[in-house]
Amino acid sequence: MKELVRAIAQALVDRPEEVEVKEVEGERTTVLELRVPELDLGRSLGARDGLPVPCALLSTLQQRNSKNVQSWKSWSKPAQTSSSVTAPVPIGRLLRPHGIEGAMLLQPYLDDVTCYHHLRDVAVPLADGQFQRYQITHIRRVGERILLRLAGCASRETAQLLAGSDICVQREALPPAPAGAFYWWDLEGLTVYTENGDCLGRVEEFFPTGSNEVLVVRKGQQEILLPFIKEVILTVDASIGLIRVRAIPGLL
Repeated sequence: MKELVRAIAQALVDRPEEVEVKEVEGERTTVLELRVPELDLGRSLGARDGLPVPCALLSTLQQRNSKNVQSWKSWSKPAQTSSSVTAPVPIGRLLRPHGIEGAMLLQPYLDDVTCYHHLRDVAVPLADGQFQRYQITHIRRVGERILLRLAGCASRETAQLLAGSDICVQREALPPAPAGAFYWWDLEGLTVYTENGDCLGRVEEFFPTGSNEVLVVRKGQQEILLPFIKEVILTVDASIGLIRVRAIPGLL
C-alpha cells in the first residue's frame, strides 16, 4: 500500500522526486504519512481535469468500509442474476422503514438524484437470482436520501423485510451518461491493456480513496489496483470493451 500511495502521488504532482511516504506506527494502527511540495498539494489531493469519471459507482462499501464524500454516497456490488444481458442494474439500497405505513429510506447510488423522480417501477433481487418487481406509489428526496413507498408494502413490518436490499431498474430507464462519463456497470468487465499492448486483466470492482477512485483489475490470481486518474487511464472505450492505461513504474 505504501508504494501504491507513492505511485499515485508521483503521477499527480509536478515534482515526483520530492514525494515522501512514511509509515507511522500507532498503538493499534499504522498510518501512511504523505509529504509533497506545497505547490503540488492541490494536485495530490485529486485534481482530475480532463479525465472521464463514472457518474455512478457500485462496489463494496461493507467490506472496504470506505466513503467518497465528494461525489458518491454509497456502494454495493451489482446483483447477481442468471441473465446478464437484460438484468436490472442497482441504483440504491433500502436502508430502513420510515414511519408505520411502509415507507422506506433509500440510499441512492447515482449522483443525479433527479433520476429517481421519474421512476415508476423497480425490482428487488432475490436469493435465487430472480427479481421481485414493485410499483412506486410515492417518492421524494429527504436530504441526501430518498423516501419512497412500494405497492404492497403497507406496514413497517413488511418494509423491514426489504431493509438492506438493493433496488434495481432496467438500464434503459436511466438517462444516458454525460459525454466523457460512465456508469459503473459500463466499466465492469472491460479488459485493461497497457499502452504497449500487455493485457492486465478485467475490471471487477471500483472503490474510492477520497482523492480519486481505484479500479480493481484481476487476471487469474493476480490483482492490480489502478487509480482512475488521467495520468494512468489513457482511454476508455466501452463500445469495444477496452481500457488502455499507462504502465507507471512501481504501480504495476
